[in-house]
Amino acid sequence: MPGPPEPLVSPYVWTSPDYAGNKITATFNFDNVTFVLGTVTVVRDAACVYQRFYFGLGPDGIPDSTAKKIPGVTAVAVAILPAALALLGFSTINDVLAGQITAGP
Repeated sequence: MPGPPEPLVSPYVWTSPDYAGNKITATFNFDNVTFVLGTVTVVRDAACVYQRFYFGLGPDGIPDSTAKKIPGVTAVAVAILPAALALLGFSTINDVLAGQITAGP
């Protein structure tokens, strides 16, 4: 996946297709001056096998074991509030983009 555009402008959209081409997409809204995160909207094709986001890698070097994950995106659309992102250590879009983003089942 290509990196973020320069300059970084809200919203930042990240998409991952599964093996059949069904997609899960996260739209990260943020302030264009402070880069502080707002609500993230996740939209998922109903048939997409991906239901989780993994941020970074775990101690064994794979995304599945990271402590920073958003599980259970089973609905077609989900809003993730800034407070939930803060619990993962993300307060700015730069925090999110500092590591790898992966989608998985």
